[in-house]
Amino acid sequence: MKKDNNGIRGNGRLESLLERQKQLDAQLAAEKLKLAKRKQKDDKKLFALVGRSVCQAAEHSADFHLMVNQTLGGEVTDAAARRFLEERGWLA
Repeated sequence: MKKDNNGIRGNGRLESLLERQKQLDAQLAAEKLKLAKRKQKDDKKLFALVGRSVCQAAEHSADFHLMVNQTLGGEVTDAAARRFLEERGWLA
């Protein structure tokens, strides 16, 4: 039976494959992080665009402003965020 550097046939191949797996795991983790950062960036852009449009529409429609006000009143629970919105007329 032919032996490799570790004394057992096939161990070198196994170690090579395990090393390759570590490299692939690192690449996968890096790609997942990259995608998560991209999604976060896209979400910020989306929220800014939609938020701006909603605010502008609410300025022109009292009914829509009331609907947004009611929605925010039920969704925003953070005290600092509520104060911020109240100071700007978005919460009653």
